[in-house]
Amino acid sequence: MRYHYVAYTTDRKVVRGSLHASSSSSAEEALRLRGWRPLSLSGGRSGPDFAKLFPSLFRIKSKDVSDFSRQLALLLECGVTMSTALRLLQENVANRSLRKVIANINAEVRSGNSLSKAMAKHSKVFGELYVRVVALGERTGSLESSLREIVSYMDKQQASHKKVTKALTYPGIVLGMAIAVAILMTTVVLPKMTLMFTSLNVELPLPTRMLLSLTAFVQSHQVELIASVVFLIVVFALLALRPGGRALIQKGMLAAPLFGRVVQMTELARFSRTASMLLHAGISLTDVMEMAAKSAGNVVVRTAIRQIGDELVRGRPLAGAMAAQMVFTPPLVQMVAVGEETGKLENTLATIAQAYETEADERTATLIGFIEPAMTVIIALVVGFIALSVVMPMYSLIGSLG
Repeated sequence: MRYHYVAYTTDRKVVRGSLHASSSSSAEEALRLRGWRPLSLSGGRSGPDFAKLFPSLFRIKSKDVSDFSRQLALLLECGVTMSTALRLLQENVANRSLRKVIANINAEVRSGNSLSKAMAKHSKVFGELYVRVVALGERTGSLESSLREIVSYMDKQQASHKKVTKALTYPGIVLGMAIAVAILMTTVVLPKMTLMFTSLNVELPLPTRMLLSLTAFVQSHQVELIASVVFLIVVFALLALRPGGRALIQKGMLAAPLFGRVVQMTELARFSRTASMLLHAGISLTDVMEMAAKSAGNVVVRTAIRQIGDELVRGRPLAGAMAAQMVFTPPLVQMVAVGEETGKLENTLATIAQAYETEADERTATLIGFIEPAMTVIIALVVGFIALSVVMPMYSLIGSLG
């Protein structure tokens, strides 16, 4: 909420202004931290809470959290106190939802709680992995380094996601335009041409007859076709919302030709990067497996990691437990075995993550390089068929007139 204030400064001046705060006491505390004595404080009209009305527009993104973490690390490295750093970030952060979260965290810190405990109350924003690394940083006195490590980890995850999204954007746009053109042709353009063709006393070519039959079918079954598409979309959405259905979809993605390998490499890179960071933070291997499972994006990989954690509890080596899971490639298992033998598992996993991230990027580029020309050929064939179906009757008409 925005509060309007009148305050008395240290150099005996009266200042007026406004600031964002979660409560009046928080607003007063923010003024006192500036060295000002509040004379009056009033809450402004907050208006409708658009964050509640449109949560998707105001949700806290991963980039918002990484930017916050980067700035917090920088302020702490400059010698700014935790409470002051949080206050400065609260005043300057653009996302309203994150601003409220920071205000709550700052209130917890001022009341005597640690940063990690305050963040743990906002698990949907920070997550267990983030909170555990921050807690270990507080315990070892290296909070700034822990925040930098989290930022590096999150940046790599965001970069990987952006590459896949960017690579799929162009084929998606082309496919969408092709579908839109096909719908326009079969519902608007071709029905008008059908009347002209049927009025001609010439035998229509086979491509034209096929196109006219398709157009007639679409025209006479519009309601059924639209209902079928809507039904399939609803079924897929409901399937994706249910844990069992989502697991089935993710299993299919992992087993898909070409695309499945990209998903596998991406998941293995994420697992290796997460495990490396957590081991570097001093977390036990069994806890690492539990948190790595939670961070996995595919249910098959998540189940495999949890089974590995169960095997570790029974005393089995990590490489042996991984070898029993089909999702982990033999080269990865061999490198993990070497890392365990040499006592450099953390560095080995970081190397594996880098290698699989590179392979995932290369395979994604290859896949897109295959999809783009394939879509171009398909669209060319469809457009060519339609053009041929329209032009051929014209030649037949000219021939009959001659």
